[in-house]
Amino acid sequence: MLAQAEGQLAEEHTRISEELQQRDELLKIALEVNGMGLWVWDLLEGTAYRSDQMYRIAGREADSIDPVPRRGCNWFTRRT
Repeated sequence: MLAQAEGQLAEEHTRISEELQQRDELLKIALEVNGMGLWVWDLLEGTAYRSDQMYRIAGREADSIDPVPRRGCNWFTRRT
């Protein structure tokens, strides 16, 4: 019985992972087609994600901008 429940959980995990991956791909396509970028700043973790398109919109190379925003720092400010 436990093995059956574990199997069902594994199948559900696989299904959800595949669905999430499909949605992620659709979002990337939609952003690219519309010339939009994506920027997510996690204030609690102190991390940031910027899509490749976001860098292009800013006219910057990925390594020319701080990977983690700082307080009072403009996103478009060059790294010093």
